Amino acid sequence: MIKCLKLGCPALECLQQTVRQLYQQINGIILNGLRTAVPVLRTAVSSRPEISVAAGLFAVLILVTIISAYYPANQQKQAFQPIISAPGLPAVAESPAQMEVEVPRGIAMRKNVSAADLISQLKEENLWEITDQSKIPQVIFSELPENLHELEINIKKRAFLHTLLPVVMAALTEVAEERTELLRISQEIGTNFDNTYVHEVTRSLTSQEILFLQNLGNKYKAETLNELRDKVDIYPVSMILAQSAIESSWGTSRFARQGNNLFGVWTWGISGIIPKRRESGKSHKIAIYDSILDSVKAYILTLNRLPAYQELRELRKETRDSLTLAQGLRLYSERRYEYVNDVQRVISYNELQRYDRLQPAASQENEKSTILEFAENSHGTVHIWLD
Repeated sequence: MIKCLKLGCPALECLQQTVRQLYQQINGIILNGLRTAVPVLRTAVSSRPEISVAAGLFAVLILVTIISAYYPANQQKQAFQPIISAPGLPAVAESPAQMEVEVPRGIAMRKNVSAADLISQLKEENLWEITDQSKIPQVIFSELPENLHELEINIKKRAFLHTLLPVVMAALTEVAEERTELLRISQEIGTNFDNTYVHEVTRSLTSQEILFLQNLGNKYKAETLNELRDKVDIYPVSMILAQSAIESSWGTSRFARQGNNLFGVWTWGISGIIPKRRESGKSHKIAIYDSILDSVKAYILTLNRLPAYQELRELRKETRDSLTLAQGLRLYSERRYEYVNDVQRVISYNELQRYDRLQPAASQENEKSTILEFAENSHGTVHIWLD
């Protein structure tokens, strides 16, 4: 199984919480031991001064052990912060923690060296020439090349889109599988529990199903099954590709090159890229991701769980047409409706909706692929992210 780094995995958050609780218990034991040991040492030192040096060294050793155990745990608490948003600003996330998770089976991670190398790999993996009948190979590129900007504009666009396409499909497949399991469980327990708190749903469910619902509720910040069903869903590939093209200037922005950040996501965490034109008094940074897959997953989660995108999720109940859904992105940028128009123009001009009809190829291990369903409606430029 291939490994990667990911933001916001609920199962790992649960594991982290368990480790913290265990640490607290161990720390309590150590402190209790010190409370018992100190009086004994004080008595021993007063009666036998020759052991005072040894006792002092012993106390220092215990203190260093406690500090070294506490420090990384404290740092982890700061690293795992939820994605948040500010009115009128792009969706923002705290510093992405380096969390090791499994890449979906059948996906190969590829690391790029140059634009020419990327194009060669795309051709090798049958990702350069894509038709309406193509099945998209499950090949994930971890980052974009530094010199992508050197390519001729049409070649650059194709390299960017065809590199990102399987990445987006992998991220959407994960959400689609979450939704499939959620709907199965919902059907099993019936509609009487639609407005029941997720953490209280236990009727005729296995312990694994209960844990799944609780983790999903934590991940998507949803309190009830009804709310969870509204939030756990996919978006059209074309909308995601368009926003990534706008926010990363087709993969050539400084934030894309240095931080794998394709969507202009902000952070107020310790690590991040400081924008060159950040206003005086501002403290935000541009979030850094370990891979472009992490960036796409964080972006989808942002749209699915933040209140700012409630309108977008309401539109999704009625249509999967990306040009219509783009209207729900008004709060993604300070430019409001001008930004919405930019997204729609990028989708139309570059005929991105044709990618909505494509499906991921079956992996050799699974011999089948998750179906990603999008509407085939179409209606009929590039906004550059400046730093």
